[in-house]
Amino acid sequence: MRKAQAPTPFTAPARRRGPANWPALAAGLFLLLGLAACAAPPPQASPPPPPGQTPQKVTIRVLDAKDRPVVGAEAVIRPQAGSPRAPGPYLADARGEIRLEWLPEVRDELVKLHSRDQVYTFQTKLGFTIKAKGFLDGVGSLEGSGRYRSLDNPELTSMDNTLAMGKLSETVVLRRPRDLLGPGLSQRPDHDPLVASCLEFFNKYRLVAQRLGAEFAWPSFGYRGGVLTVAFDWRGVTWGGLKQAPLTAKVAVNSGVPLAVAAGKDLLPLKGVDSLAIEFRHELPPENDPRAAPRPAKVVLAAPAEQLRDLAQGRLTPDKFLLAHPPTLVVEPRGGDGS
Repeated sequence: MRKAQAPTPFTAPARRRGPANWPALAAGLFLLLGLAACAAPPPQASPPPPPGQTPQKVTIRVLDAKDRPVVGAEAVIRPQAGSPRAPGPYLADARGEIRLEWLPEVRDELVKLHSRDQVYTFQTKLGFTIKAKGFLDGVGSLEGSGRYRSLDNPELTSMDNTLAMGKLSETVVLRRPRDLLGPGLSQRPDHDPLVASCLEFFNKYRLVAQRLGAEFAWPSFGYRGGVLTVAFDWRGVTWGGLKQAPLTAKVAVNSGVPLAVAAGKDLLPLKGVDSLAIEFRHELPPENDPRAAPRPAKVVLAAPAEQLRDLAQGRLTPDKFLLAHPPTLVVEPRGGDGS
């Protein structure tokens, strides 16, 4: 007879066990999601790109001393804000006009604020030099700006501003080197020492004079009886503290003394030049009649050649130089009134 076996103990199959506390875990998950939502707000839509750039029209007109177009004159452009749409060369046409399409520099004024509003500033700024065979170089600059504004709030649309970049234009008059020479010099040849020194002085100090509030006049140089005259057109002070000073003081301090030092250094000594007079031409507004035409005037700073050399070499201080040779104001009388 077969022996009965002991019954095998019953083992229940293993069961997957879930978390000990489902409700508590779910509550913690919802809490974490809530904190994340508070810490990082939903990203806003990026503002649209800048409005379409319309090139700004820039025109430089080039004329000679007789107001005739200088055909073929070339502009050398120095971009300072923005850039030309097309590369050069930039040449004057039959009307003497050099035309450019300029792409202004665009600045997003609200980029750091993540605003839905749009405010863009557009700026055009350039310097230029005009070159033409047989002429002295002409220099100048142009600058313009505009603003585009579009507000997200529909109730503020009246404050929107569409971009309107107007045309920029400048006229440049080119001069020939001999246009600088006035009475006593215009008939002399180019290789004459006095003529050559005057033209060299012009080329060296043309831009310096502009920074000092003056520009070489036309003509700039004259010579008579041992006196060399250098003439400028007075444009105004470049130092803020001089604005309230009398005209003679403004001219003497701002331009007269610095250019006198330059003349003593680079123009003197010259054979036949005993003294030098520096003139600054200007117009004085009428004092009592606002409708009257301004009167031509000039401030003259004159001194012997030896004194100017001493000033340039530091043997004579500017204050002592001005005490010995003070500037004078010469006002031309009105025609016909005898004043």
